[in-house]
Amino acid sequence: EMVEEVQELDEKIDEKLKNADKPKGQEGGVEGGVEGGVVGGVLGGVEGGVVGGQLGGGPKVFHHSQLEVKRKVEPRYPSAAKGLGLGDQRCRATVSIDEAGVPYHVKVTGCPNVFHDVTREGILKWRWYPARDGREKIAVQTTILIVFKETG
Repeated sequence: EMVEEVQELDEKIDEKLKNADKPKGQEGGVEGGVEGGVVGGVLGGVEGGVVGGQLGGGPKVFHHSQLEVKRKVEPRYPSAAKGLGLGDQRCRATVSIDEAGVPYHVKVTGCPNVFHDVTREGILKWRWYPARDGREKIAVQTTILIVFKETG
């Protein structure tokens, strides 16, 4: 008896699905888009961001090759990491640099935490020639890869 009831139920559901309204798409929407997204939005964009804008009117993003380093301080392999068998490490540092070429914020990713402080402290000692937008000196953001080689 139970089996028959279930089958009846299935048929009713199938019938409902056939008659269901198709979901209304959004004009200008894209396949795989996100509900509540904005037409013309960018994959990986920030909610509340402005098209073509900089987050919080912050620094313009430059590739590190577009910026000229005035002084470089190579971070040393952290003593706390020695003997942990971590070997060579690559840390990615996202650096915010002010109009004078002085770094003021460094976010380190892609390597064990024990490398974060030495990477940040090292890069905060770097100096760049000021980046320019036309004739105006501007704040910029760039990403640098720091490679730590473990030596005896």
